[in-house]
Amino acid sequence: MISWLDYFFYSTRHPQVRRGFWVSVVAVSLCLLALIYWWPAHSSYQRLIEETQAKRREIVMSREAQDIANLYHQASQQIPVLERKLNNAVGQAELVNHLATLARQHGVKVLAESYNEGKNEGKGTERYRSLVVQLTLQGRYGALRQFMQGLSDLPVWSEIQDARLESNRAMAGQVKGQLSIVIFREAMPANLNRS
Repeated sequence: MISWLDYFFYSTRHPQVRRGFWVSVVAVSLCLLALIYWWPAHSSYQRLIEETQAKRREIVMSREAQDIANLYHQASQQIPVLERKLNNAVGQAELVNHLATLARQHGVKVLAESYNEGKNEGKGTERYRSLVVQLTLQGRYGALRQFMQGLSDLPVWSEIQDARLESNRAMAGQVKGQLSIVIFREAMPANLNRS
């Protein structure tokens, strides 16, 4: 019985097998050589990628920290303005006049308006009062945007709770807007309430 080792040595005598063997040896040697040169280059490339990502994370974190610091600085400068607006005891009639003046300044037509007194909020039962204003406006888009931006100039703290804008098919270039604005102001004593 012939062992597999004898069979292997017997088959290596054939010239094509010998050529194939040497071609395989050369191919394996070239692969090993390529691996020897490729592996360090690949490792250094991976290190470079990791260092680049770490540097990017560092840059992003420093920018975020700077943005947060800038926002904090801006917010801290706005605190006196916000306190002044919250402590302003403006009546509902004055707010109606302020909103009408703002609409006229920006060329916006007020189609409908409603005012609903909200609950008192804050320390005690009468610290701040909210007023929900529902406005239906019409005008050019830019004018409506300026009107909404101008709400920050009111003497009280106002926030747009909901804004819906749609083009007016009856009038070209006109936009119809429905705004829900919450206005906070200091509650006035019951005997001085001017609303």
